[in-house]
This record gives sequence, C-alpha cells and structure tokens, in this order.
Amino acid sequence: MARMPAAERRQQLLDVAILVFSDVGYHGASMNDIALAAGITKPVIYQHFDSKLDLYLQLLEDIATNLSDTIGRAVSDAERGRGQFEAGLLAYFKFVEEHRSEFRVLFGSRAQATGEFGSALRTAERSITTSVAELVEVSDSNPRTQRTATAIVSMAEGTCRHWLAHELDISVEELASELADLLWNGMKPTS
Repeated sequence: MARMPAAERRQQLLDVAILVFSDVGYHGASMNDIALAAGITKPVIYQHFDSKLDLYLQLLEDIATNLSDTIGRAVSDAERGRGQFEAGLLAYFKFVEEHRSEFRVLFGSRAQATGEFGSALRTAERSITTSVAELVEVSDSNPRTQRTATAIVSMAEGTCRHWLAHELDISVEELASELADLLWNGMKPTS
C-alpha cells in the first residue's frame, strides 16, 4: 500500500479526530481511539501532532477559522444592513447543519471553556464574534458593539443546540429568518 503524503495524512487525522472528539469529547477520547478510527498506529499521529491537546487545539483553530470565513463570504455578497445580518445567520446555521461534528467540538461542552483549552475556545469565540460585530449597525467606537455581537453569537449557538438536541423539523432558512427578525427588531433604537 502506498504511503499517504504528509499533508494528506495530517488532514485525514484532523477529519477523524473531529468525529472522535465529537462523539466522546476531549477527555473521553484517546490517541489510540483516533489511530484506530484512522486505520493507523498511534506513532503516526505523533509524527503530525505533539499531543492530544496539540491536535485538539489545531481543530479548534481550524473550525473557528472555517466558520468565520464562511460567515464572511456569505455577507460579502449580501445587501448591507438586514440582508448582511440575515446572510450571516444563515451561513452560521448552514455551517452547523453541514458540520454538526465540528459544531459539537467547538461548542460541545461549556465546562471545557475553563480547562486546559479554555483560552483556545475563547479565541475561537472571539473570532466568530468579531465577524458578527462587523454586521451590527452600531459604531465600532461604541462599547455596545462587542456586547451585542457576543449576545448574537450566544443566541445563534443556543438556537443551534436546541435545534439539534430536539431534531426540530425546521429549515436553516427559517431559523435564520426567525432569529434575524427577533434580533433586528430588538436592535432598532427606541423612540
């Protein structure tokens, strides 16, 4: 059997690790589990990652970057204001629909946010929140912008958790529209 090129093997390990961590969590997974799922021996993993933590941190960074980039691409072609806002939410929900394992790895256990990779999780959340902050119709110099963006991300995350946990029969388009209505109308200045 031909040896897999290093970059391809590294990506394979990341893809397999997402499934293992998504299924049993960081603490429930072992490097042996990942090696077995990848059909390799454990030493092969260590050729690419120094430790389970190193592998997990790389996953968190990759997932957060992918999600932020997905939102960025979606809003770049949308009409400014409400159009961009709803496009961003739709991109978020589509990402979750198409990458459920990644969502579970990134947002699976809030208890993990204080553990050894808490800093990486906060960095990932900050990256996503920054993407959303750019859509909020509030001045960047206004301290409310970051708080509003954080609330939006939290609401989108909570909506996804509920949607997945209860296997709701609703499309991502409906979810995005409903949350956009709630948030957009709630963000309008009061007279």
